[in-house]
Amino acid sequence: MDLIEILSVWIGSIILSFAMNISNVLKIVKDLADLGYKINNNKLSRLNKEMNPEYVKNRSLMLFFPIVNVMTVAADRIKYIQSSSAYFNKLYALGAIEEMSDYEKIAYAENSTGLNAILLQIKMETKLKNAFKVKLADKSVIYFDKENDEIVIYKAEGPFSNLSGIEQKRKITEIYNRFAEEIYLNYEEIEGLMNSLINEKKHIKEKKLNNGTEIRINNLRQLKEDLLQEKEETVSNPLIKKKKK
Repeated sequence: MDLIEILSVWIGSIILSFAMNISNVLKIVKDLADLGYKINNNKLSRLNKEMNPEYVKNRSLMLFFPIVNVMTVAADRIKYIQSSSAYFNKLYALGAIEEMSDYEKIAYAENSTGLNAILLQIKMETKLKNAFKVKLADKSVIYFDKENDEIVIYKAEGPFSNLSGIEQKRKITEIYNRFAEEIYLNYEEIEGLMNSLINEKKHIKEKKLNNGTEIRINNLRQLKEDLLQEKEETVSNPLIKKKKK
């Protein structure tokens, strides 16, 4: 074999091993999503660095060794197929996987592929950052927003998560409407709050309702525009509409 042939085999094996490795990851992610779970990437990455720093490093380097890389990735696939349940149980015990929210399960069911499961996690991170966040007295935390004028719950933690979907939506709607009305009736206070936050270059504020419930508002500039619109319409039970970016 001449140099060009050797380089071709080497590069070809690297590309093939990377493709096989990606296929393995998509297989694992899909199997987890089919069970209603997802990988906690931050926790898994932290565990790998703490428990197996050298293994992760050596493993990455091995993908660049021809023939060996393909055999290693293929062996991983066989081992996973033979003991996937034990693999998932280990990840669960380490806290590296978590149950998907009802919203995520429905979104995944519309296109149940490994790639969609990964993209869904990325989208959810953005949605959670821009969502309304409610803290209840029982330590429950709920992230929600409005889509097509309907309240959608993205994630619920604590005792609130044990309620049925219908009950969750009913309670969140009540909190949302009560909060919107309180903001509406105290518009000048919120306007001053917004201006002070902009001057201090802050973008998140938590407001406590009369019943002790805390709610976080993202993007107060947009909130001001929504409240102005509600004032002009003079509705009796105003609802805040967050415009999508």
